[in-house]
Amino acid sequence: MTNSKLNFSKKTGLFQIMAALFILISQAAFAQSEDPIKLLDKEQPKKAITLLREATKTAPSAQSWYNLGYGLTRTNELKEAETSFDQGIALDEKFPLNYVGKGRLKLKEGNLNDAKVLFDKAVSLGKKNSDVYTAIGEAYLQDPKFNASSIEMLEKAVSINGQNATAHILLGDAYLKQNNANGGKAVSTYEKAATLAPKEGMPHYKVGIVYLRSTNYDVALTSFLKAVEVDPNFAPAWSELGELYYATKKGPDAVKVQEKYISLIENKDDIVAKTRLAFYQFMAKEYQKSVITFDDAEKLGPLNETAERYRALALNEANDSIRALKAFEDYFTKVKPESIAASDYATYGKLQQRFKQDSLAIIAYDKSLQIDPKQITILQAKADALFKSKKYAEAVSAYKALMAARPKPLSSDYFILGRSYYNAANYQPADTTFQKLIELQPKMTVGYLWSARANSALDPETEKGLAKPFYEKYLEMALPVTDKNKKDVAEAYSYLGYFYYLTKDYTKSLTNWDEVLKIDPKNERAFEAKKAIQAIKNPPAKKP
Repeated sequence: MTNSKLNFSKKTGLFQIMAALFILISQAAFAQSEDPIKLLDKEQPKKAITLLREATKTAPSAQSWYNLGYGLTRTNELKEAETSFDQGIALDEKFPLNYVGKGRLKLKEGNLNDAKVLFDKAVSLGKKNSDVYTAIGEAYLQDPKFNASSIEMLEKAVSINGQNATAHILLGDAYLKQNNANGGKAVSTYEKAATLAPKEGMPHYKVGIVYLRSTNYDVALTSFLKAVEVDPNFAPAWSELGELYYATKKGPDAVKVQEKYISLIENKDDIVAKTRLAFYQFMAKEYQKSVITFDDAEKLGPLNETAERYRALALNEANDSIRALKAFEDYFTKVKPESIAASDYATYGKLQQRFKQDSLAIIAYDKSLQIDPKQITILQAKADALFKSKKYAEAVSAYKALMAARPKPLSSDYFILGRSYYNAANYQPADTTFQKLIELQPKMTVGYLWSARANSALDPETEKGLAKPFYEKYLEMALPVTDKNKKDVAEAYSYLGYFYYLTKDYTKSLTNWDEVLKIDPKNERAFEAKKAIQAIKNPPAKKP
C-alpha cells in the first residue's frame, strides 16, 4: 500500500472526477433491489427491520427468522433477536444459522463457553456451508480478543466458496485489525470482494477507508467515488467523502457531500451528521449557515466542547457579536482551562473591545498571551487597548513587548510608544523615541512635531528653547498650510512667537504671531497671538 503524498490533479484527474461526482449528487438514484440486510449497511435500519419482520409473516422460514434476528442484533435489540433465533430453530432445528445468531448473543454477554457450544452446533449442521463460517467469523469480529478466531472462520468460508463477497469483506476487516492494521492484505481482500459484487459500494468504501486513514487521499478519493458510482445510495461512502474533503480543506465540497449523506440516511436528526455539516459549513466560510446547523444539532442533544467552540467562532465570523460573546463565555465555563486555545481568548478579547469593554479585553489578551506570548496581533491589540484606556505606563511596557516580538519594529511602533511615554508625562524617553522615528522616517513631519512637544514639556518655561529646532523643521516640511495641519502649524508658530518674545527679538516674534492670525483669526491661538502682538506694539509704560 502506498503511503507517499499524492497530487490530486496529476493522479486522478480531479476536474473530471469532481464533474462526475456532482452529476451523481444531482441525479436521481437508480432503482436497486431492496435487500433488507444491505439497508442496514446504508444506514436505513428501521426500514430494514420493517422489511425483515414482513418477511417472517409473508414467508416464515428458519432463514427469514435468522435474518430478522441478525438485523435486530445489528440494531442492538437483543432480547427480540434471541426470540427470533428461537423461532427459527423451532421451525427447523437443522438450519444452522440460528445457532450462530444465538452464539453471537452469548459472545456479546461475555459467555464464551456457551457461544462456542452453539457455534460448534452450527458447524456440525453445516460443515460445507460457507455462510455458517461467515456468520461465526462476523460474530468473533465484534471483539478484538477473538480476531484470530475470526480470521480462521472467514478463511474457511472463502475456501468453501470463493464467490462469497461478504466473507471477503469481513476477512478484510479482520486482516485490518491484525498485526497493527494489515492494510495491504485487507485491501487485496476488499478488491476481490469488489470483483465478486460489482454493484455493491461496500468493498470500494472499505478500500477508501484504509487509504483515508493512511492519508493517501488520492486513492481514497478514487475509491469513495467508485463506491457511490456503483451504488449512489451507499450513504457511508458519501459521509467519508465529506471527511476526506474536510481533511484536505475543501470546505464547499465537504458541505455538498455531507448534505447528500444526510438526504440518504434514515435518521435525518442524527446529531453527529448535523454537527459534521456545521463544521464543514464553517470551513466553507458559510458562517451563518454553520450557526443555524449547530443550533439545530443542539436541539437534538448537548453539543460537545469542540462544537461549542466552533459555534462561538462561527457567531463571531457572522458578526453576531452579542451571541458570540455569550457563546464564548459558556464555552469557557464548560472546558478545562488548559483546553482553551490562545486564539479563543484573543477572539473573546476582540469581542469585548467591540462593546468598548477594554479592561475585560485586556484580561482576555493577557490570558491569550500566557499561552502564546509571541502573538504579534494580540500584543498589538493589548497595547492599543491599554493606550485607549489611558493606562499609559502599562501601554509603554506593552508596546515595548510588541516591538521585541517583531523581527523588526515598525515606524508606527515608535510613534505610539513615544505617545505613550508622552501621555505618561515621561518626556525624556518620549523625545528619544520620537527622534528614533525621525531617524527611520526623516521625510515625515509627525516625528518632528512630537519631538517638539516632548522638548517643550522638558522646558516648560521655554527658557532653553529645546523645542525650537524641531518646530522650525516641522514648519519647513509642513508648509504650505492645509486644512489638515492648520492646528499643528499654528502651534509651531505660537511656540516660536513666544520664544522670540522671551528672548526680546520682537521683530521675529511679531512675524510668527502674524502667521498664527493668518491661519485662522478665530481659533484659540489667534486670541493669544492678538494679546502678544498688543503687548509688543504697546508695551506698558515704564515706571518713573
